[in-house]
Amino acid sequence: TNPEFAKLRIRSYKSAAETKITEEVLADSRGGVVAETLTQHAEAHALWWESQFLSNGVPQDAGNVDGLLATTGFSDAFGFIESGVPRKPADVDSGAGTTFASVTYDDLIATTLAMPAQYWNLPKSWIVGPGMYEALIKLEDTGGRKLYQPQSLGALPDAPNIPTLLGYPVYVSSQMPDQASGAFAAILLERGSYMIADRTAGGQVQSQVDPFSFGRFGQTAYRTFVRSDGRWIRPESSARLTI
Repeated sequence: TNPEFAKLRIRSYKSAAETKITEEVLADSRGGVVAETLTQHAEAHALWWESQFLSNGVPQDAGNVDGLLATTGFSDAFGFIESGVPRKPADVDSGAGTTFASVTYDDLIATTLAMPAQYWNLPKSWIVGPGMYEALIKLEDTGGRKLYQPQSLGALPDAPNIPTLLGYPVYVSSQMPDQASGAFAAILLERGSYMIADRTAGGQVQSQVDPFSFGRFGQTAYRTFVRSDGRWIRPESSARLTI
């Protein structure tokens, strides 16, 4: 048979930040204020992009990045694995309650095996929120033993010692949803299934110093920009767990 190819569009979206600093502050701070300002900009850009990647956007939407928690639009963007089965992340419903604490070890196992078998051995990572991370640490087997013990390894979520669960690294994001019926509790993201397409190497923040626009007020503007996009490429190789 002849292979069929589809085209996915990578766009470029931009975040921008600006801070105006007076000449008096610049003169008195001995340079420290500029470094702190740029650090704050970098953190703000990172949090904003993280919120966009985890928003519930439709895949291949012309107005925003693809949301890792998107629930609709996959068949329009990617077609079907087979008749009637859209190419989308495999969603597993714990079905046991409406809180993170109701998630069981069996639910996590089911999530790791939810995608087609040819993707089981590919590198993946868990993405969970703070509440779900707490529930994972408290998770016990039938004998009362903790199933997830990063504390014993000295590997609470401080890079570079990233804890693992069922062999996959666990990353915590404050942008994940709060617990509620039907909410996503965890994403098991196969690293080739979603692309973050930074327009500068390593997602570097571009900066601009403007002493002229507000010079009559004795102010220098420091601006920073990040251009990027996030797109599902092979969504069927990832899985998500809901409560």
